[in-house]
Formats: sequence, structure tokens, C-alpha cells
Amino acid sequence: MKLIAQMGFLLLTGSLLCGCSTSAAQREAPRGTTNEQARFAAEASDHARPHADLCCLMNTINTLKQIHTDSYETNIPSEAKPLLTALKHELLDLIVEILASEGGGVSAQEIEARAIVDLRNSGIAVKEQGCVFVDENYVDRGYDYGAIHGITVTRPRPCFNLLAVTTSIGVCCGEDTSLYLFKHEGRKWKLVLADEVNDYQLVSGARGTFEFGVTWPDDHGRFVVVATSVNPWCTSNWQAITYRVLRPGPAPSEPRVVLLSQTQIIWLGDEPPYRLDVHDAGFTLSFHDERCMDLLSRGEEVSIDDPRGMRIVKYSVEGDSVRRKN
Repeated sequence: MKLIAQMGFLLLTGSLLCGCSTSAAQREAPRGTTNEQARFAAEASDHARPHADLCCLMNTINTLKQIHTDSYETNIPSEAKPLLTALKHELLDLIVEILASEGGGVSAQEIEARAIVDLRNSGIAVKEQGCVFVDENYVDRGYDYGAIHGITVTRPRPCFNLLAVTTSIGVCCGEDTSLYLFKHEGRKWKLVLADEVNDYQLVSGARGTFEFGVTWPDDHGRFVVVATSVNPWCTSNWQAITYRVLRPGPAPSEPRVVLLSQTQIIWLGDEPPYRLDVHDAGFTLSFHDERCMDLLSRGEEVSIDDPRGMRIVKYSVEGDSVRRKN
């Protein structure tokens, strides 16, 4: 309890020093380098400026880094839960601030580079989750919270003024990815969907191995998002894959319209562990399930494309109707 109290004091005093207040995200929402990427990073350095929220974000990360667990601790420490939520929202606020002065034709790569450079200039590293090799020289040093594993900004559909932002933060034995969609309306970028999960008890509540796709808008300008994720866990290649079909609601902070949500068993022995194809009228998802283990137990080799051990699910989307096709 003493440690928790000290950490709470550090977070509070840091917030006061930074002038931290309720963030915009909290009010609204619950790679080898190419020459072009290098140019964007250089331009981002030229545009680098102090963000008021970056000080708060740095305080949140520093407080999270004081939370140390065993390497295989699957419970989320109670003191980490509100900080993980705050970190997501402060990363979103950074993107919102960068987009505030940009028009509809802005480069997604430039926004991503500017966000990463702004974090780097504040001493905050964005580092992909690494692999841990356990051998005779391995020393278990436990796990420290507070890692940012990735920020991506993409245009999921060409010729459609939509930007998709994903942020991935670390949890023990995995990561948790959130998805935010911005649509350019009038003269500004507006957050239209915030898909994140918070306050889970176990690391398996996080969204790891995350992928998504967006359908082409219909005649009324409506579109759906297909989001897939696999729960993190510290052991076993047998976990659960969840796939959901979402439609933006009246406001990002309100519950999203969930047209479909399914969870099934997946085998993670392949890379990539699953394949998602989102097209104009629906989506196809393929992954190995229990049938793969039956084949392996008989000594047969099974590739990622072997249909004998693969589950293939196909859905069509028409308006607010989602129908299984197989």
C-alpha cells in the first residue's frame, strides 16, 4: 500500500506541474525505414514542438515503469489499470493535436512520423515488442509496465477521407492495441470511432495480434470496421481469436454499434497466426484451429495454407445485417 500511495502522489504532483487536466480523449473517447519515411522523420523534426500533454504522458509512463511484476504474472496490477487507460488517451491526444492543423490531404506516414518524433524528443521510446529466448544463460528480471510498442497511421481506403490510428502499449506477456478512426469533415479531422478496452483483470483481456479492415462506404456514406485480435498469455500456443464487426455510433464515447462479435480457438504456431481480408461486401478470416492439432498429433506436416487444419469463416455485410456465408 505504501508503494501505491507513493506512486499516486508522483502521478498527482507530476500532473500539477504539467498542468494536466481531463484530456480530449477522455472527454470524447471512452519497420525498416524507407527513404520516404526518413524524409518524413526529418520534416517531423522540423515541426517538433512542445506538447502540453507530452509532459503528462511522460509522467504516466514513468509511474507505470515503477510497477514491476514477475515475467509470467497474468494479473494486471490494480494500480496499473487507470494508468494504462490514461496512457491510451494521452497518446490519442497527441494525434488529435497533430491533426488539428492538417487538411484532408495530409500524408498518413507524415502524421505517424511526427508523433513518433515528438515522443522521441521528449525521451519516450516507441519500441516493438521483442522476443525472449530462454536458454541456460537466461536471467528472469521480471516485467516493468510503461512500454509503447507502436503507433501506426494509415488510410484504410484510397480516395476516402478516413485515417486509422492504432496505438499498442505493453502488458506482461503481450500488448494491448487500440483503434481510432478519424474522418475529415468540413475543415477538420473528427474522431468518429474509438475502439479500446480498459480495466481488465487479466492480461488476456487485452487485444494482442491486432488487425483491422474497413469496407468501402455505401450509398449513404456508412461503412463498417472488422477488427480481429488474439488474447495475450504467457504460455501455450492455444489461445482465443476474437473478430468483431463495428459501425461508428453517434459519438466515439458512446457504445459502438457491434454488428457481430465471435470468439474461437486459434493455434498460434504459424506466422502470421491468421489472415484477414476485408472487401467491399464483407470479410474472410482464416486460421488454424483444433483440427490442426489432430493432424500434428498424427505426425503430419501442416502449413498455414493447408485447408485440412484451417478454419475459414466468411461473412457478408449488408446495411446492419451480417450473414455467415459458409
